[in-house]
Amino acid sequence: MYPEQIRWFESCQQPLETLVFLHIPLVEYQQAKAFIQTGKCLEAICCSEINTGLFASLVTHEQPVNVFCGHDHDNDFTAEWLGVGLHYSRISGYNVYGQFSRGYRQIVLHEHQALETTIISYDEHKEGLSWQKLDKISKKI
Repeated sequence: MYPEQIRWFESCQQPLETLVFLHIPLVEYQQAKAFIQTGKCLEAICCSEINTGLFASLVTHEQPVNVFCGHDHDNDFTAEWLGVGLHYSRISGYNVYGQFSRGYRQIVLHEHQALETTIISYDEHKEGLSWQKLDKISKKI
């Protein structure tokens, strides 16, 4: 992230829960992996070597903040670091590496309570069974 993008984010803050979607994880995911609440970290976290300061801006945000990323195919965890929810999504595509069954991270927003996030596998859906929920967490920060 560039400094002007972080300034823009800070100028847009509203008194609402903030959700940030990135492809590449923030540097702070490396610290957060020690505090995994659900899911697994099966490979190194491939993030930028440069800390842009976005996470510091998120920590000072007055409302709950959750960051979602992908990029590393063998990570699908939820953790909390310094009050910010850090989530990896499940690998969803085919013809790429990854040990996990393919699926996605479902995010359910509620008006007056914490969001819920769940990893859902495609496998059982293909067989006509109910969707397999592999982890579920309600985030309250």
